[in-house]
Amino acid sequence: MSIFRAQFNRMFARGNLELVRFTFYLLFPIGFMYYFGIGLEEDIEKQYIAQMKREDERKNLPQTDEEWARLLVQAREAKLQNLKNQIMTQELRNRRASTSDSQST
Repeated sequence: MSIFRAQFNRMFARGNLELVRFTFYLLFPIGFMYYFGIGLEEDIEKQYIAQMKREDERKNLPQTDEEWARLLVQAREAKLQNLKNQIMTQELRNRRASTSDSQST
């Protein structure tokens, strides 16, 4: 028994034992959450969040990846068009301000 104890003490000296404990304390909760946490988001969304949405919101959601992609492209185009309109409006204001300044001097 003393040979085992001596090997154990050499193998798990104070630093190594602390490293093993730290690894266990760090990885055990992460592994636990990973193992039991997979797929829970979908269940929660189906049970609770989907019921909170209005019926027309639930019906109008895209069902396929292609529909989602088309919807995203439309949203990006609308945002880009809005940005272009803002830039053009700002340029027009700057031109009007510069022409009114040049006429008054």
